[in-house]
Amino acid sequence: MKKISLYLTLLLFLSSCLQQEIKIVLNSDGSGEYHIKKEMGTELSNIVGMFPEQLRKDAQNKKSKVEQLPGGVILKVDKAYKDPNDPAKFIEEQVYTFTNLGEALPVLENLVEMGPRYKYENGKFIVFRNREVDQWTQFSDDDRMKDAYFNLTIELPQKPESKNGVVNGNTVSWKFDSDFLKKYKKMEIGQNIIEATIAETSIKTDIRPRLVVESDKKEDTEYKPLHSFSSYIPIVGKKYSNSGDATLAVFFDVDDIDIPFSYKDLKIIKMLIDGKQISPEMKSDDSGFFDGNNNWSDKLKGFPLVLKFPAVNPWIKNIDILEATLNIGKVLKSKETTYSINNVTTPILISNDKSFYKVALTELNLKTSLLASPSIELISNYEPNMLKSFFIDTDYGLRYKNHILRQDAYEENKIYNKDKIQFIKNTFTDQNTYVYKIGFSKIPKPPFTFVIELIEKQSYKPVTLTLENISVSN
Repeated sequence: MKKISLYLTLLLFLSSCLQQEIKIVLNSDGSGEYHIKKEMGTELSNIVGMFPEQLRKDAQNKKSKVEQLPGGVILKVDKAYKDPNDPAKFIEEQVYTFTNLGEALPVLENLVEMGPRYKYENGKFIVFRNREVDQWTQFSDDDRMKDAYFNLTIELPQKPESKNGVVNGNTVSWKFDSDFLKKYKKMEIGQNIIEATIAETSIKTDIRPRLVVESDKKEDTEYKPLHSFSSYIPIVGKKYSNSGDATLAVFFDVDDIDIPFSYKDLKIIKMLIDGKQISPEMKSDDSGFFDGNNNWSDKLKGFPLVLKFPAVNPWIKNIDILEATLNIGKVLKSKETTYSINNVTTPILISNDKSFYKVALTELNLKTSLLASPSIELISNYEPNMLKSFFIDTDYGLRYKNHILRQDAYEENKIYNKDKIQFIKNTFTDQNTYVYKIGFSKIPKPPFTFVIELIEKQSYKPVTLTLENISVSN
């Protein structure tokens, strides 16, 4: 089974390669099909060819079952086979069907790289693709684009019009070679490469923003409370403000608590080391929102807590007990508040300036790198325990949910240039304000709609979290 799983993992890895032909069929009632055919490059085909024939057959049998996906999407065909024109190469092929394009969009988003977008505008149903910010990838341009190609054919309910596609009857097609795809990565954000239109009355589907389906991630079910621990011996003759301090990061088991949850009043009430009571300084936020993920959307092993304390004994091997209390909120009622983001200019007030609760956009980063996700920075007098979720809604039927949430009370001397400080002073007079750094897997070029889910009503209950005999030895 492990070998079969390895083979399937390899095929999943290959699915990110841009050597593919896509045929899309869209019917007048909103139903349709995605036919995806991906070619494995020579080197990767050689790797697959090294797998024993029986292993490939067993893996193929495992993949051949019809699979029901969210949004009414059905995976009807999923196979890998030798290229009949070149037996040394392998082809991966899938066929997906769906009953409603709008409902299927959150799943289709993850099927095809550079796949088309859809929207209604000015009496037209528009198929398009603009240059977007790519997520960071381990491939360099040369490795990724050397043998790349992307061929797209779309069959529509009526003859389309297109400025950059080849129209033949009710179909329109585009062919992009490796040279074009290299240029694509350097195009201006928002530049169009795919465009076709038909009358909006010729196809009926509801393209309102729906949450993009996140890919499944294998979870480590083994519970490990310790995340990190460090301490050191103060150096004689040197001056350090934190000499002898140790830092500890742990996870508390919260399997019996409904996640996500908001919390407040987080405190450390007991910490024993070698039988002695220690008074630690808590470095984590004392209030906020916990959805079970870290800054990179990876599942955490529990509720995280970071603290610092005097390390009298730098050779600590075991912490006897660590106990924390907090009030965990259960949301009883919430509502969504929307804000239109029309350009990248910051800082700018995006809420009603007459409202008591104000929201200002102070930074909009569309770029993605190895160390940073696209992000939005907000200044607001909404307190952390009043906010549940953040979303970005596009005009092409997709909703992206935040996967990073960092909040800090605003400090004038900590960040920002003079213009930002003056803007914040003028906007938030005599009010406590908070800085929210919110990350997304994608942020489209404005215009888009930014959505904050506000907690209108919730009840809090006190909870005690305890860890005993935490081993900190390496």
